[in-house]
Amino acid sequence: RESKTQSATALMAAVDHNQTQAVAALATCGAQLDYESEQGQTALIRAALAGHVSVISSLVKSGAVVDIQATDAYKTALIMAAEAQVVPSVVALLRCGAQISMETKSGLTPLISAAALGKAQSVEVLLKMGANPVYETKDGKTAAIEAVRMRQRASLLALYTHGAADQVDYE
Repeated sequence: RESKTQSATALMAAVDHNQTQAVAALATCGAQLDYESEQGQTALIRAALAGHVSVISSLVKSGAVVDIQATDAYKTALIMAAEAQVVPSVVALLRCGAQISMETKSGLTPLISAAALGKAQSVEVLLKMGANPVYETKDGKTAAIEAVRMRQRASLLALYTHGAADQVDYE
């Protein structure tokens, strides 16, 4: 059983130590790129949370699924990076093809999740890279509504600056 500081696989150990060449070599040798640890993390999620941009690129080029959702929370690497405000990872994942408005099984998008948590830098980057500020999920969530609900003023300001001002109904 892995501890919170222990790597589950050789690939994850290489990711944790930002060893891009080792990641590429392990991928070439058939490492399971999308294996999920007991903590619900894939190698890509670990790289994203650590800000290991070159490892993110190497994993995706080697075939890791960029928008895979972790089993426990249904979050993608992009959502987790946005929530943790690891801006270089957010940018790297988007450049590697992560879907900016992908709605997870739990009804989250990267923008909605970052806005609800008050991660204004992530909100800003997502908007600058093309996130729709007025996107509405199947269950009616928008980033602005979630920012208001969670009292996240900085997120709301960023959203308003990018055109979400008319999306909040104060009934």
